[in-house]
Amino acid sequence: MSYDVYIGQYDFNYTSNLGPFFRHYIPGVNGDGLKGLDGVEGQEAEPLLLAALDAILDDLEVSGAAGMVERWDSPNGWGTWIGATRMISKLARACTVHPAVIINVFT
Repeated sequence: MSYDVYIGQYDFNYTSNLGPFFRHYIPGVNGDGLKGLDGVEGQEAEPLLLAALDAILDDLEVSGAAGMVERWDSPNGWGTWIGATRMISKLARACTVHPAVIINVFT
């Protein structure tokens, strides 16, 4: 399974193995990580995504890369914290380009 996220002409896909990571760092509007961004406009999602990136960097500073791998990377090899972080960063940029466009998330 995976998350398929769409906003404007941008689409993103990431494994649901990192669901706990997304739920931890992206509170969404209902605390459900990426799924919580479904139906939200880009301008509402962007500050949540930027806050998530700040929190990830804070945790990286405390835990180090090895600590982040140990805590978040999927044991089956499908999904890494760094890949999920890159997706959050790209989604935040897409929200900047499309502030009034609704995000759609499918799992």
